[in-house]
Amino acid sequence: MISDFVKATASIPLFQLLAHLASFPPQWPFPRGDLYHWIPVLNRLDRILELFNQEYGLANGPQTQPFERRLLLKGDTEDRKPASEASPSDAILDELHFSPDGDRELVEQALSFTRLLLENCGNRSLYASSGHLNNLLHQSHSLNLRSG
Repeated sequence: MISDFVKATASIPLFQLLAHLASFPPQWPFPRGDLYHWIPVLNRLDRILELFNQEYGLANGPQTQPFERRLLLKGDTEDRKPASEASPSDAILDELHFSPDGDRELVEQALSFTRLLLENCGNRSLYASSGHLNNLLHQSHSLNLRSG
């Protein structure tokens, strides 16, 4: 189960990631784990936090732009151009019940899932997103601050 979930998390289109992460049981269903098994997930979530901070200028100081769906629409591939079959539109994001600030929702889910991993796995020294978390403190929306 873990390896299938990890593979899917690392590869599905960004706009499908929120629902995928939410499908994981909220109560840890396994014996204490090891973050080593979750490295592809941690790398993807780290990339999402990095892109979110860049997209909204949080790495440069306090938030000056409202959160939107820009990251969801662009995706998180290296070239930031999602494959045409995986490219969402605002209509698709509406069908998936993303709010107008869907990027915020995605990051909140990513932080919640990260917290679940950190609470239930050893080798926490593998976690390398602390700098991105620090940049999230520049935002004006308090929910993300409580999610992490």
